[in-house]
Amino acid sequence: MTDISSLLTSLTTAGTVAKSLLDIKSIADSAEAKMAIADLQIALVDTKTQVADLKTVLLVKDEQIHTLTEKLTDGSTLLRHNEMYFKSDDGGNPTGDPLCPRCYEAASLRVYLVSDGDGYVKCHNCEKVYSRIPNP
Repeated sequence: MTDISSLLTSLTTAGTVAKSLLDIKSIADSAEAKMAIADLQIALVDTKTQVADLKTVLLVKDEQIHTLTEKLTDGSTLLRHNEMYFKSDDGGNPTGDPLCPRCYEAASLRVYLVSDGDGYVKCHNCEKVYSRIPNP
C-alpha cells in the first residue's frame, strides 16, 4: 500500500514539473499547451487536497480503532475459573462478574454475563446460558 506522505510528495513533484513546462519556449508560445498545463495543475491541487482529507480521515479511524481495542481488552488479565473468565485481582484471584467464555474464546470479546435471578447467567451477545456456579 502506498504511503500517503510519499503520494503527496509525488503530487508536489508532478506540480513542479507541470509548472516548469511553462518555461519551455515552444510550450510557452502555445495557448493550447498552456491551457493543458493549467488544467493539469488544477487537477494535481485537487488530488493533493483529497489525499490530505483522506489522511485526516485515516488518522481519525486509527484513533478509533486504538480506542475500541483498548475497550475490548481493557488491559486487565483474565483468569479462567469454574469454566468462566473473570478479571483477576492483584493476588491473582477471580473478581467481578464472569465474562462469556464462548465469546471470549471465539472472538476475544469481553462480554459480561447477566444474572437471570434463578442461578443462571446469560450472555446478551451470543445468548448462551450458563449455571452461575458451574461444576468444577
